[in-house]
Amino acid sequence: MIKKLSNIIYKILLFHRLKKSTYEKVFFDKSDFILLTIAFNNLEVLTIQHRYLKELLKDPFDYVIADNSSKKEDSLKIRLFCEQNKISYIKIPNNPLTNIRASGSHGVALNWCHRNIIKKYKPKYFGFLDHDIFPIKEVSIVGNLGSGFYGVIRNKKEPYWYMWPGFSFYAYEKSSKYSFNFFPHHSGLAGETFLDTGGSNFYSIYRKVGKQNIQIAQSRLINMITGKALEKGEDSSQTFEIIDGSWLHLRQISWREESSGKLGELDKIIDVANKFTN
Repeated sequence: MIKKLSNIIYKILLFHRLKKSTYEKVFFDKSDFILLTIAFNNLEVLTIQHRYLKELLKDPFDYVIADNSSKKEDSLKIRLFCEQNKISYIKIPNNPLTNIRASGSHGVALNWCHRNIIKKYKPKYFGFLDHDIFPIKEVSIVGNLGSGFYGVIRNKKEPYWYMWPGFSFYAYEKSSKYSFNFFPHHSGLAGETFLDTGGSNFYSIYRKVGKQNIQIAQSRLINMITGKALEKGEDSSQTFEIIDGSWLHLRQISWREESSGKLGELDKIIDVANKFTN
């Protein structure tokens, strides 16, 4: 019952997406492709993502950083970085779930961005990237959007599945008929199956679209110590993810203290990751 109550609270919090930003947007131009990253207390990883996207993503795109940081000093640093590099920046309004529930806080931010940025500008294509994901070889996203949906699918206990919003991309025309809801969801009779951030989209989008109409990005976990791919179900804080043989996902940089040292090992991680690229 408590788990099901969380679903009701998330529905109430959907109204948060109607709030206006506490900052005016900066350097934002209407684009055919809006690529949006939710920032959280980590400027260093954003600088890495920005550098690799500029170098290796071959689609024309407008890079937008939506700042969901919980620390004012980090927000100021991120805003300054965006101004200096002419990156579009928007501060998410006060988030009621920050420092309370990470997946819920991220859901608030994503819902706000979809309502206030994507639906306002109606780009031909749009997508969401976690801040610790970037390409390590030349890559196109738009080329994978013929079906209107492209991304990594996270499977849970059947019949539940959803596109993970850390790597999810859409053609606006084909996706605009659906109601987006990036909140987590406790599914099942007693809420026993937890669908993490983006899980509510299973109900509002994905069970209607069907997996057959999604360009699924393949992913695999790699142990950064041994350099070996993990079997399904294996995991640890010392893993990174390779997506579609082209993208590196460092994983859990801001949320797990034991993962924070990955940035210091970035060159080593990229050397290992290159062995698994296409």
